[in-house]
Amino acid sequence: MNGTSFTISSEGDHTVSFYSIDRAGNIEKAHNQHVLIDKTAPITTATVTPAQPDGLNGWYIHDVNLSLNVSDKLSGAAKTEYSLDGGDTWKTYTEPIKINQDGKYNVSYRSLDKRKRSIREIFIGTL
Repeated sequence: MNGTSFTISSEGDHTVSFYSIDRAGNIEKAHNQHVLIDKTAPITTATVTPAQPDGLNGWYIHDVNLSLNVSDKLSGAAKTEYSLDGGDTWKTYTEPIKINQDGKYNVSYRSLDKRKRSIREIFIGTL
């Protein structure tokens, strides 16, 4: 036989062991190959402090802190980005964001896992 193939479709961390046997019955030493299948986008959650506007008509009168927390159980998170202008410009998230200037901010965020295959963008609204 010249070879055989198979499919691993389940998400997770897999180890594939394989070896060959020639026509004379000689068996080679087994080889192991690590296979990581990550089909799930990272999960990013946002926390706004204070949680509710502290002024009239839905306005904040004190500084607002926006914290982002990302998790990815398989390949791990590579980076998280945020936008305060509805997605026109993006910045890498490294620490909580302090919003302390008057105005309306259209806040979005997204995260990328280390497999660089999963991006999820979320719009959380206007602050």
